[in-house]
Amino acid sequence: MALIFVFDVDLPIGLAGSMLYVIPLFFSLAVERPLYIYLLAAVATVLTIVAVPFKPPGELFLPLFNRPLVIAMLWVVAFLGAQRRKGENERERLLHQLEEIAEDLRRSNQDLQQFASVASHDLREPLRTIASYLTLLDKRYGQQLDDKGKDYVRFAIEGARRMETLIDDLLAYSRTGTAPLHLSKVDLGQTMATVEQDLATAIEAAGARVEIGPLPTVVADPVQMAQLLRNLVGNGIKYRGAAPPVVTVTAYDRIYEWEVAVQDNGIGIPPDKQNQLFQMFRRLHTREEYEGTGIGLAIAKRIVERHGGRIWVESEEGKGSTFRFTLPKAAPTS
Repeated sequence: MALIFVFDVDLPIGLAGSMLYVIPLFFSLAVERPLYIYLLAAVATVLTIVAVPFKPPGELFLPLFNRPLVIAMLWVVAFLGAQRRKGENERERLLHQLEEIAEDLRRSNQDLQQFASVASHDLREPLRTIASYLTLLDKRYGQQLDDKGKDYVRFAIEGARRMETLIDDLLAYSRTGTAPLHLSKVDLGQTMATVEQDLATAIEAAGARVEIGPLPTVVADPVQMAQLLRNLVGNGIKYRGAAPPVVTVTAYDRIYEWEVAVQDNGIGIPPDKQNQLFQMFRRLHTREEYEGTGIGLAIAKRIVERHGGRIWVESEEGKGSTFRFTLPKAAPTS
């Protein structure tokens, strides 16, 4: 800036020289503190004014006219530069906070997954012990028990088994939300063929029929896609009415996403209860009517949302249900 001042003093008019102060002002935009930009603008303003008395007397009218323009330009540049620097500093601070939050979430997910795995193992072992000894008690001393005593033993065994199933489902729900997605191209048609094999026993026992339309290839986690379709098709078989179950799986091209529909002819769902379906432990029927823990659809919702999609149900009581979910054609980022 001292060199610019000397150059400014030597020029007859001085407009070009005073405009050179914008150059160091632009370089100062790289500093982290906006205060330094304003300080440099103040120094440039002082030097611009100080240079005026050194001008020839006959040319003073020109500096008196152009110096205010130069000073205004300097402070406009300084203000815009300082605002930009503030914005960049704020963005860097937010990015740093987001990185810290992401790291905390990653550690939290790892801790949660480890905790769920350890807890499920530690809880499952005593439950198995209880169920095993109760079974032995029933076999060895069952004849010595009256009907009420046998019922007590049976209830205890069933309770232990339900608790073990609940622990398994909770672990599955935890892993669905915390385990990393292993994305690849997944042919949903082949996935449905595997799901049919997995549900072959239930399909045969219910006399069900599964109809599969053309299904797309998507970028997704193959294990979670199989789990999602298994839950939805399995529900269509489980919650059946008097007629043999018919479950139809179809897909629709929605330009930016695929929409997959799993339709059944089962008992249907009352409209006032549909908002409870995807919540954990929300059962619409008693355990005596239908088995289950009420976590299956919560897992389905978590899978779909982790893949960047949506899931909902269309149903009327006694007229079957259609579960629809979307999957973006672009690969999910989570």
